[in-house]
Amino acid sequence: MTIKQRVITLLASYMLAALFLTLCVFLLFQTPFFGHVILFYRGIIIIVTATLLTLLSFYATVQLLKKRGIQTAQIPSVETYFSSVIAVASLHLCFFILVPVTLDRSVSTFLLSRMNSSENSQGITKEQMQTIFVQEYVNEFDAVGRRINEQLASNNIKQQEEKYMLTPQGRNFLSVSSYIAKLYNIDSRYLETDQNK
Repeated sequence: MTIKQRVITLLASYMLAALFLTLCVFLLFQTPFFGHVILFYRGIIIIVTATLLTLLSFYATVQLLKKRGIQTAQIPSVETYFSSVIAVASLHLCFFILVPVTLDRSVSTFLLSRMNSSENSQGITKEQMQTIFVQEYVNEFDAVGRRINEQLASNNIKQQEEKYMLTPQGRNFLSVSSYIAKLYNIDSRYLETDQNK
């Protein structure tokens, strides 16, 4: 196989992996598959599942072609296709965390959507935004309750009667988060308590 043929085969494998894996991811998101799970974890499960389905489909296709006596010399090697699928899955994971998860949790996106409503087409004051935020995002959408459920599922907090307490894992998470905030020089006010001010 010439260099040109290898490059074409490599590009073809990436395109095939991207197409099939992307199709699997989007289709799985439209089903009830792990629909009860927190979006972040559900997305990871779906991307891993789609990755496995893509790899298994490729393997099954190659085996079927060989069984029927069809030449498979032009088909990407297992190593090439595997690396292609892993690269595409990594891109999907990055995109999922950067866009859908952010949209699901973003206060900024919520405020922008309210500014886009017909009743606010002439503009909206900061005070009105604060009122809408508290009434809808915090109260109606149960923002605090949703975060509590997420942290319980993540085992960062535990419930004792009507109170919630940090677990050792939760303390470790805050410690690591504080360190990362310092590394990237980001606002760490959300991580500060009366113990570390």
